[in-house]
Amino acid sequence: MMRDISRAGKFLLLPVFVGLAVMLAVALHGLFAAPPHDESGGSPQPSIRRPAASRDQGVTTPMPGTASAPPDEQAGVARMPDAVPPPNLMQEQADEMAALMRTLRDNPNDADNLYRIADIFVRAGDQARAEIFLNRAVLSRPADVRARFMLGNILFKQNKMREAAAVYEELLKISEDAETMYNLALLRKYHLNDRAGAEALLHRLLSLSNAPAETLEKARKELQ
Repeated sequence: MMRDISRAGKFLLLPVFVGLAVMLAVALHGLFAAPPHDESGGSPQPSIRRPAASRDQGVTTPMPGTASAPPDEQAGVARMPDAVPPPNLMQEQADEMAALMRTLRDNPNDADNLYRIADIFVRAGDQARAEIFLNRAVLSRPADVRARFMLGNILFKQNKMREAAAVYEELLKISEDAETMYNLALLRKYHLNDRAGAEALLHRLLSLSNAPAETLEKARKELQ
C-alpha cells in the first residue's frame, strides 16, 4: 500500500508541481523530436533489468506502454526502450503525458504517476527531466524499488557516478537485487577506483539463488 506523506509535505510539493508543469509545457514538443543519444561507451553499461517490487511497495496500476502488459515486464525483466520513441508512438506518448499531468494536478505526491512521467522522458532520451520526476517519486515513496533503480541508471548514464552509487547502495538496503549489485560493482570497478569493493559485490551476487542467468554470467566475466 502506498504510504501517504503529511499534509505539510504535500503543501511543500505543490510549488514544485507547478514549476514542473510549466517546464513540461515548454519542453514537450522538443522532447519528442530530440535526436538519439549515443549509448556507446568504453566501460560496460548498467544492467537494464528492473527489480521486482518490494513487499511494502504494493501493487501499482498498469500504464500503457511500460508496466502494463508485456510478459517480460510482468516478470521483472523489462528491456529499456530506445532513446527516441518510434514515430508512430510519439502522439501516444504525448497523450499519455497530458493524462498523467492532469492526474498529478490533483495529487502531486502520486509516486506511480511521477514514475510514469519519468519513464516517458527516459523513453524519449531526456535523462535530466526523468531525474527530476524520479527524485520526487522516491521522496513520495521511499520504498519504491522501481523508481530508485531507474534513478540510479539515469545518473549512471549522465556520468554522475557517485550519486548513482549512493542510490544503488540505498536500494540494496531495501531489496537484495542482482542487477543493482551488478551496476554498483561496475561503478566501483570502472569509475570509483574500488576494485576490491566491486569484487565483493560480484561474489555476493553469485551467491544469490534467484539471480538471472544472464546477470550471473556477466558477473563471472567481470571476475575473470
